[in-house]
Amino acid sequence: MAGRKLKPFIATFLAANLFTALPASANGFWEFATAYSKDNYHTQVAQSFSRAVEVCTGGSIKINVHSGGSLYRSAEIKKAVEVAAVPIGEVFLASYADLDPLFSLDSLPFVATDYDQSLKLHNASKNELEALLAKHNTRLLYSVPWSPQGIFTDNPIEDLSSLSGKGFFAFDKTTRRIAELTGMMMPPKVKIAELEYAIDLKKVEILISSAATGYNRKIWNRLSYFYDIRGWLPRNYVLINEDTFKTATTQVQNCLLSSARLAQETGELKARNETAKFLKGMEDNGMKILEPSEALSKELKLIGETITLEWLGEMGSQGQDILDRYKAENEE
Repeated sequence: MAGRKLKPFIATFLAANLFTALPASANGFWEFATAYSKDNYHTQVAQSFSRAVEVCTGGSIKINVHSGGSLYRSAEIKKAVEVAAVPIGEVFLASYADLDPLFSLDSLPFVATDYDQSLKLHNASKNELEALLAKHNTRLLYSVPWSPQGIFTDNPIEDLSSLSGKGFFAFDKTTRRIAELTGMMMPPKVKIAELEYAIDLKKVEILISSAATGYNRKIWNRLSYFYDIRGWLPRNYVLINEDTFKTATTQVQNCLLSSARLAQETGELKARNETAKFLKGMEDNGMKILEPSEALSKELKLIGETITLEWLGEMGSQGQDILDRYKAENEE
């Protein structure tokens, strides 16, 4: 009995020490946590945001970007920002769809399939997203898309029957549902940091991800084909702790917001420009870049419709309102 009572205490103690709140602006040096490497364009945008804030504030605020998960691991960053253990962090909100389905909006298959549509979908949902993030004691600064999602595989695929029974790396709610609907196998406890090892062991034979991931992780050394299905463009979100923002001076707040707008524009442009480089780089290294067959495209879009209907069932009228606004803007 004593052991059972002790376990919650230990968990609480560890969480409290892992996420220790620090005064962000005590000496003008702020920390920015991101899980991505220095050469990733998301990190490069974060660096440009940090420089812009420093210039705007006349050097009174200096932001140190910790890349590669060196300050907090990817799964820890959102919580760290919520409790002000770090004032600013970059997160992949689709990973938190189990907390609220709104977080997976940008990962609904075939709803937004290019950069223009991705930005329109983001803008259509921004008010609802900001209200949700406020409940998590965070504020959105800016958001940058990944390149369109495609399928990496070691063998040609003609239709969904080619996927059944294959080992598949699922990293969020959408990819888990795709695995369920196609009969792919999800090996347990495979983390993104272990992806290459899992592919070598044949635990993972199929991967849905961006060309950016394929290029940065040199996936051509392990998988031979990339089907450019342009399924969706998930986004990264840079958040600031709400209390940190509110206690900052008006000048600092204005600098943060203006620098965030610039970072958003820079990130959108950088993502668009980098995509062609990623695809060419993979092709130059021997990966075959292919368009999906008509049969595969049709089957995948039906899966996308199923997942979107399920999402609407969870979101209710709020979800329908978002998609209606997006559709109206997309038709202009």
